[in-house]
Amino acid sequence: MTAHVRRVELAAYLLAALLLATGTLHFTSPGPFESIVPGFLGSSAFWVAASGVAELLCAVGLALPRTRHLAAWAAVALFLVVFPANITMAVHAAQGHGS
Repeated sequence: MTAHVRRVELAAYLLAALLLATGTLHFTSPGPFESIVPGFLGSSAFWVAASGVAELLCAVGLALPRTRHLAAWAAVALFLVVFPANITMAVHAAQGHGS
């Protein structure tokens, strides 16, 4: 195994761990996530649960070499889809609401 392959594998495992942690938090502590769902999307509880499931699925996919490539692209798509929530969080922080 080359050094490059080892670095890619390590990065995949680290991202999988991060997604596993945040995906789990979507269910154990949904409040902070619900507060940043843009209002135009409707039910924040639905979107928090859906994105939590997506994060958990990406985490599992990244941890398995056979599905890693597809899961990496799925994670890219997920990060793009949840970007509006990150914008909402930044706006709230700039207005002094939350961090």
